Amino acid sequence: MGSGALANALRQRGLEKQGPSRFGNVVSAVISNLKAKGEIEAVDGGLYQLTAAGRAMWAHIRASAKFRISQGLMTQDDLLVESA
Repeated sequence: MGSGALANALRQRGLEKQGPSRFGNVVSAVISNLKAKGEIEAVDGGLYQLTAAGRAMWAHIRASAKFRISQGLMTQDDLLVESA
């Protein structure tokens, strides 16, 4: 997926927090950061894909309590029970 398509997909899902003129810049900056960390790589046609490091990071994020709470997969109460 290219940066413009990624920005549009995020907008369609209601994730645009900045004004429309800045949102594309924010997405571009995040892509640059992910490339610098080796979590995504450019492929043909100006598209990007996750690397093994990116897939590992995403797996770590998805396993975190913060992510699970944000997705409604668990509550703060569940977190307290887990840590007891």
